[in-house]
Amino acid sequence: MALDPHNLRRFTSEQTHYHPIALAEMQRGRKSSCWAWYILPTPPFLRNGKPAGSAQNRMYELADDEQVRAPLGHSVIRVLARARQPLAFCTPRAVQPRLVAIMGRTRAKR
Repeated sequence: MALDPHNLRRFTSEQTHYHPIALAEMQRGRKSSCWAWYILPTPPFLRNGKPAGSAQNRMYELADDEQVRAPLGHSVIRVLARARQPLAFCTPRAVQPRLVAIMGRTRAKR
């Protein structure tokens, strides 16, 4: 069994399933299912310097610089991210949907 010191398997196992769904929703310009945790990992949610995120946030957070860099070296994560990149970042500004329009507004109180 290969070492996985950053537990990248938490992303790859979910991305294998959700990548085509996320890609299709990005192409339609509207997010309608729950995939952001696995596809767009985030830093920890902190309140007054202490972890305050949900259990799901804590599961999929990238907590330090080393964890942020680790997925860049992972072949599966890198390939899937490159497939999404043109949709998210490289479309002309005139036709690029606003991020809020695609992702929707957060319902979480912060």
